[in-house]
Amino acid sequence: SISLRGTGAGHTAVLWNGLNINSATLGESDFVNIPLFANDEVGLQMGSSASLFGSEAVGGAILLSGMPQKSIYGQKLHFRQDIGSFGRNFTALKFYHHQEKISIRASIYRFSLKNDFNIPALSGTIQNTTPINYLGATQDIQYQISKKQQINFHSWYNSNYRILAGNSNLLDNNLRLMTSWKNNLSTNTSVETKIAYTNDFLLYNNQEKT
Repeated sequence: SISLRGTGAGHTAVLWNGLNINSATLGESDFVNIPLFANDEVGLQMGSSASLFGSEAVGGAILLSGMPQKSIYGQKLHFRQDIGSFGRNFTALKFYHHQEKISIRASIYRFSLKNDFNIPALSGTIQNTTPINYLGATQDIQYQISKKQQINFHSWYNSNYRILAGNSNLLDNNLRLMTSWKNNLSTNTSVETKIAYTNDFLLYNNQEKT
């Protein structure tokens, strides 16, 4: 969770391409489910001025965006591979395509962590095993209808499964879809319409050892 200017996580809005993705039941976001690789741009709006993004953004707002990079003309492929201790493995692939009227950005990623290590205790050592596994994919398409009009489509799917301390487990599945149309009427005036669909699934299972 996050705390800005002395406020709690429930007072911070998390926006993805302008859409508030805070949990409808908790009123906040779990940042474990927001990998940086899924978004190319991350902005931070501090203080009460962020209340322009909604009534719950008293402390601030986190702005996430994955728009295609128009500075890249043609195609570009980005591959990332991380390997670390305790079974850490992160594999990701990102693709960019930009032409005169259409721009496409797509990514896919997978992260796994065994998280197995020994904890010293009075009775000896206790083995900790709390693995994490998450995967996801994003896609952003921007089409320039004319010099003043453009249409965008964004999609983001993320699935996160974690074994928590105490032999409990947590499953998070998030699906977000958005379509927007923008018309630049003049240099300082524009009209934008957005339609979005979100589906958040959370399953917590606590299995006590006997």
